[in-house]
Amino acid sequence: MFFITGVCAQLSALCVHAGGVGQSAADPLPRMMRPSFLVHATSHLLLHEEDAARKLLGFTPLIAGHRSHPLRAEDAEKDLKRLEAVGCRPACIVLEVPHRELGCESVDFDELVAFRVLADKYQVPLHVDGARLFEIQPFLGRPLKDIAALCDSLYISFYKALGLPGAFSSRPGCPWGVAPLLARWIC
Repeated sequence: MFFITGVCAQLSALCVHAGGVGQSAADPLPRMMRPSFLVHATSHLLLHEEDAARKLLGFTPLIAGHRSHPLRAEDAEKDLKRLEAVGCRPACIVLEVPHRELGCESVDFDELVAFRVLADKYQVPLHVDGARLFEIQPFLGRPLKDIAALCDSLYISFYKALGLPGAFSSRPGCPWGVAPLLARWIC
């Protein structure tokens, strides 16, 4: 699915995941009163989008990890455990690959797999901000389809790599049916 801007794609993903968590009577852990997402302190969504997720959509970013290195699954799990202990969970985990503010430092493929396992364990969707994924893919050492298969939703910027507008991709077989739900967010 194509979006004209990256921020539109990213905020749409947050909205879709917020609507898909805690809506079922069978869901043992409802979302928080105000939708939230787990994110690194240096996330592009926090630093370069004028805090639109909070100001425009009412989301609460839950900061995880250390500012000096990319978010790690073990850091995210500490926060997910705390939330689970009080009967809550975020709408999604947002992982930037690579981290722009950290000199494009990135988690490796094994760490992406660890995030997938973590997301499944806590039943929280994994959204990857992969705006520079084309550039970091050789470092990850896997085909793009293998990387994308780990994500519940994935933002890829064709603008940065190819000079085309941004785009949004969703994981095939995503239990939340992300792609069809995104259509309503395109103006």
